[in-house]
Amino acid sequence: MSEFQPISEAYSLSEKVFEQVRSAISAGKYVPGDKLPSEHEFASIFKISRTAVREAMKMLAGQGLVTIKRGLGAYVAADREPSGLSNMHNILSQHTENILELFQIRKILESEAAAWAAQNARPTDLDKMERLLIRAKTLALDPKSSRNKLNKVNSEFHHAVIEAAGNRTLQKVMAGLMDMMTGVRDITLQLPGRYLGSVAGHREILSAIKHGSCAKARRCMSRHLETVETIIESSQKERNISGIRRG
Repeated sequence: MSEFQPISEAYSLSEKVFEQVRSAISAGKYVPGDKLPSEHEFASIFKISRTAVREAMKMLAGQGLVTIKRGLGAYVAADREPSGLSNMHNILSQHTENILELFQIRKILESEAAAWAAQNARPTDLDKMERLLIRAKTLALDPKSSRNKLNKVNSEFHHAVIEAAGNRTLQKVMAGLMDMMTGVRDITLQLPGRYLGSVAGHREILSAIKHGSCAKARRCMSRHLETVETIIESSQKERNISGIRRG
């Protein structure tokens, strides 16, 4: 099937399947009610194990994009965005020019997500976050690493925390919010030493989640995001000053 490409890297196979299938659905190649290829077919297409495919389908189901019917397979969900979420997206879209406002919403939601993750995270969630941290540190220490790779792993860690929280509605809201803020990472993560600082912040968050400390996980995530918020505020002030000078 031309819309899917084999996956050659051994790292985060389920996430890579998730991204390709989500993109195919977003592009309209599969419409609500359509049956997706079977686990066996996907495993053959992507050249990976059925276990990785199964995990990707669970992630898609968690975001409300896919409905899994026992014995029948996976289908594109008939209602992929409940009206409440649609309204939320419309509200957020009206504020795309004020990145700081969007980020403040993200900080409130994601700090609570970390607390829920401390309560609900499964061993597989913890293993996933640990692998992402190891990968992030390796990339951060490699001068040849591209910014895109670093940004992607950073984003995947935050998505993993949100997934571990176990609230599917929150996953949908945060997926849309973080997509709208993709460019912010280019601003915040390009500062000298920021990548390693981000990894250190993620390590503290994961440690709190592993110990099941809701309060500490919430506090660590809030502190981590407040650092980024400060960078955004400084960037906006610089732009405003620059605009006044040009005027």
